Amino acid sequence: VCTSSATFGLLPLLGGSADPGGTWVAPDGSPFSGTFTPATDAGGIYTYQLVASAPCVNVQSEVTVVVNPSAIAGGNGNLVVCSTGVPTTLFNQLSGSPSVGGVWTDPGLAMFTGVYIPGVNTPGVYNYTVPGLAPCPNSIATVTVTENTQPNAGLDATTTLCVSSTAMGLLPLLGNTADLGGTWIAPDGSPFSGAFSPATDAGGIYAYQLVGAAPCVNVQSEVTVVVNPSANAGGNGNLVLCSTSLPVALFPFLTGMPSAGGVWTGPDLAVIAGVYDPGVNTPGVYNYTVTGLAPCPNSAATVTVTENAQPDAGLDAAIVLCETDAAVALIGLLGGTPDPGGSWMDPLGAAVGATLTPGAALDGNYMYTTSAIAPC
Repeated sequence: VCTSSATFGLLPLLGGSADPGGTWVAPDGSPFSGTFTPATDAGGIYTYQLVASAPCVNVQSEVTVVVNPSAIAGGNGNLVVCSTGVPTTLFNQLSGSPSVGGVWTDPGLAMFTGVYIPGVNTPGVYNYTVPGLAPCPNSIATVTVTENTQPNAGLDATTTLCVSSTAMGLLPLLGNTADLGGTWIAPDGSPFSGAFSPATDAGGIYAYQLVGAAPCVNVQSEVTVVVNPSANAGGNGNLVLCSTSLPVALFPFLTGMPSAGGVWTGPDLAVIAGVYDPGVNTPGVYNYTVTGLAPCPNSAATVTVTENAQPDAGLDAAIVLCETDAAVALIGLLGGTPDPGGSWMDPLGAAVGATLTPGAALDGNYMYTTSAIAPC
């Protein structure tokens, strides 16, 4: 019988011819009831005795009882592991006092070693079977394995942006292995959306955090963001000079708030010192370029220089005429190289023509004036 078998009487085992009314003696010689309980009675030879009336003799028969222990696979257990955990022996997860030497099968009922390797084996119900010694049945217990995935926060990264760059998400910088669904922490410890806007967000270390389901651990990675200021060459300006003006620095004629330290180039794109010298330099568009700190682009602005020519009224002169002389052109009496097209005034300040007629003209100073374009 099996230790888990039901209680039974021994007399029927002696055959149908055995007379009732005899007495039973246990293997240790003590009286026995004749009813065997496998869970409590010991195996051995149980004797059935009948007393005969003389001259008949007393008789006895024996029942040899073998009690096989029940197979014990223990109680069901549960195991929660992380996908990055170490191999675990499932036998230790069974409750109670399971017998060694049983057989493990995996969730697909294939034979199994009994050691669960996270990331290799499949989570689910693993069966442990201890074969029963007949007539004992087999004993089966299970260990249900739950495997939680270790979150991956990706790899630390560094990026340099320009303050004028467009907004961008930080998550792609961590690599394509980073899991979604984490939370971002700004450099000051406040929650962050994960979308970085260089125009408004401060540079620094932004942490990406993922919470692991036990026994997996929490993980984080970091993105270090450097924000470089935009180059500022200011706004375009204009400069109007006279051909006789003094040299002028071009920088003050830029509008806005230009940064110093840029490079000036002339209309021929040759580098200049940033000072315009009338009569030496060529009027036109002068470019001012401030080099941007990568990835910021360069910034450029222009000063358009207009150079007006200083008019020439010639040199003062004196002449004595006879009142009978022929009319003369006044401009021809001036010295130097006077520009044509000016206007004349007589000694009284009245406008006169460009021709003087002796005998009809007044004695005195005749003034020749040429018009100028500011600042000449």
